Amino acid sequence: MSTYSPELPLSFDNKNGYKMLNTLGGVVKQNLKCLVLTMPGERIMMPEFGAGVYRYFFEPLTSGLFRTIRQDIIKQVSTYMPFVQIQAVNFLTSDVDSSLSDSSVRIVIKYSVPSFNTNDVLDLQVNYT
Repeated sequence: MSTYSPELPLSFDNKNGYKMLNTLGGVVKQNLKCLVLTMPGERIMMPEFGAGVYRYFFEPLTSGLFRTIRQDIIKQVSTYMPFVQIQAVNFLTSDVDSSLSDSSVRIVIKYSVPSFNTNDVLDLQVNYT
C-alpha cells in the first residue's frame, strides 16, 4: 500500500508519524474539500484559489445565494482540479434536514474522476456562526 498525502487535520500515527491517505481517491476528496473551504487570498501565491464558502454565510440563505456558491465551486474545480467532473452541488438547511442547526448548511457535492473510473460524494457541514 502506498501513502500519498498526510490526512488533514494532522494527527499522530505510530506507523508513519502522521495519519496518511493511502488512496488517490482519498487525496482527491481531501483536495476538493480544501478547495471548497479555502478563502480567496488565503493561499500564498494563488490569490484566486478557493471557493471560500464561509464568506457567503452572513448573507440570507436563498436559492440565489446557493446558485452563486454552486457556480463558484464549479468554476474553482474546473480551474484547479480539471480532472474532476462535478455532477451536482446540493444544499440542505435545517428545514430539510432536522439534524442541522439553524446556523448550519450541509453542502453535498457529487463528483466523478473519469481517469479513475470512480464516483464519490463530498458531504460538508458548514456552520456559519
